Amino acid sequence: MKLTVIGCAGSFPAPDTPCSAYLVEAGGYRLLIDFGTGSLGELQKHLDPHLVDAVIVTHLHADHFFDACAYAVMRRYAPEAPKEPLPMYGPTGVGERIVAAYGGQGELCHPSLRDVYDFRELAPGSFELGPLSITVDRVAHPVETYGIRVEHAGSSLAYTSDSGPCQALETLAAHCDVLLAEASYLEGRENPKDV
Repeated sequence: MKLTVIGCAGSFPAPDTPCSAYLVEAGGYRLLIDFGTGSLGELQKHLDPHLVDAVIVTHLHADHFFDACAYAVMRRYAPEAPKEPLPMYGPTGVGERIVAAYGGQGELCHPSLRDVYDFRELAPGSFELGPLSITVDRVAHPVETYGIRVEHAGSSLAYTSDSGPCQALETLAAHCDVLLAEASYLEGRENPKDV
């Protein structure tokens, strides 16, 4: 299993770092975890974005999904783009939220973006994506947010997304080989709980 950090800037992109986006590759399968602001450009430095097999959006804050809107344009209009919708997993309302952010009401084709994405809502539990075993659980953040554990061939990766401490994170991260942990704005100001 190979992990590529596409972006890891918190809340807004930095001059040279996009917001959250992590590419996980194993057995010829390519999973993008989060699709934050600025990440589409950086993703193209590592992989043709049309080769991504699925996307998991951990929560519906712009710094974790907003470049899904830019990719909708690329996937819809680029001549070489796949014609089958890309599976996109996310919290309750993932399709509606991305469509609202895209703002494509004047589009001549599928303002729902169903021609681009096959939206699927997450729930705590486990499922398979290609050769990857995925486990997701709700974590402590002001909006519905999922931490993720990815396993393949005896290796494991856990990703906290944005979260405060909680039992779900401990369970997802237990004995993992690699832990991607969000850690920003811990000191120096008063922040809402679990931000």
